[in-house]
Amino acid sequence: MDRHEQNLPHLRKHSHGLYAFRARRFGSRLCSMSLVTVLAVLFLNGVAQGFDSAAHRHRLLTNMTRYINVYPGNRYGYVPTNTMAFQEYALDFMLTLANDVNRKWRLGLPDPLTSDHVSEFGVLPKTNSFSAGIRVLGRYGFGFDDGRLENYRDVQYWGNAYECKPELFHQRATQPNHLTKSEALRLARDALHSLGLSEEELRIRKTPEMRQWECVPVGSTKPRPFPQYEIKWKYGYRKEPTWSAPVFMEVSGITKQIVAFECTSVNVPKIPLPTNYWQMLGLEPTRTNTPAKPGKP
Repeated sequence: MDRHEQNLPHLRKHSHGLYAFRARRFGSRLCSMSLVTVLAVLFLNGVAQGFDSAAHRHRLLTNMTRYINVYPGNRYGYVPTNTMAFQEYALDFMLTLANDVNRKWRLGLPDPLTSDHVSEFGVLPKTNSFSAGIRVLGRYGFGFDDGRLENYRDVQYWGNAYECKPELFHQRATQPNHLTKSEALRLARDALHSLGLSEEELRIRKTPEMRQWECVPVGSTKPRPFPQYEIKWKYGYRKEPTWSAPVFMEVSGITKQIVAFECTSVNVPKIPLPTNYWQMLGLEPTRTNTPAKPGKP
């Protein structure tokens, strides 16, 4: 290992990419990489600028139709069909929630966010919900499951931005830190509560684990603080591996923003599906496509 890489922060090994939908929970029920891999296939690569607005939205919605049968049958609870009506609904649903997060977290993104700003879009319908994600302006990723925000990434500042980029890591270590530890914690708590979630509801500990990153400058053996904080809320009623946390955030002292968020708590309230969900998918709910235990084959 290069000596510079040894100074990179410890990054969560379970994060397989931008849209790591329910990676930890899926880890025990099915291979988490299978979903991430499928979504990676679904996502587009264009940047939303310099184009016709209607044509861009049409490309977002139609570029996925060739992948509708990635999960035959109802394996893993996924529905082997997709329709334009459902994709329209999913895209607008995600934009509504992303706009809400943008305003509550004061991310400073265009307001309102529209499909013009979406550079990547993917959605997989399930028998009990749907997994979906968008990337905005090629940088900000929003992942959704069970009708709620499950993860968010600022791909220029979250932890994985420094993987294999020691020069960037050391360069940013010299930038001013605009947040104290207590200010970063307050920002993270406010962000969690703004989503309508509470420690009591999620059954997580009131006091999270928190650490500020460190960087060992080149030619030195003494670490110096890095302007980024990692915050983990653990369950209050059971032990977990040190790397695991049902609620995880990263806060940048450079941007003074949440740059990573993930909530995979089993206690997150589920948002009911729309009453016309099956009609949008061109199906009728049956015993075959509605498993007794959601998410099970």
